[in-house]
Amino acid sequence: MVRSELVGTWRLADYRLTAADGTVSKPWADARGYIFYAADGHMSCSVERPDGGGGVDHLTYCGLLECLDGENLHTIEMSSRADLRGTKQRRGVRIEGDRMTLTAEPSIAYGPGSKAEIVWKRA
Repeated sequence: MVRSELVGTWRLADYRLTAADGTVSKPWADARGYIFYAADGHMSCSVERPDGGGGVDHLTYCGLLECLDGENLHTIEMSSRADLRGTKQRRGVRIEGDRMTLTAEPSIAYGPGSKAEIVWKRA
């Protein structure tokens, strides 16, 4: 994967979670969000969903992007979650047409044994 294939704005299209026990769900089915990749190697991601109480759950982070063989490495410099700041998050990446699927194992939200597949559509 080369960075130029990723550059641009992507809108959240789908989020699938596979839990450690193999159960598949869509806990962020009503979420909306964007991920941005810049040509200079910076990236930003922002996702929100209704929290059921009239507010929203929100995850935002930004930092640097490194493209590896079939993976992205997001080096998180700032985040709405303090535990993510300063970490390196690996994402499997697959682009098919105007869709990009990022895979996180484990999911940062659901822990060991889980897998998140986040589908983005080029905006």
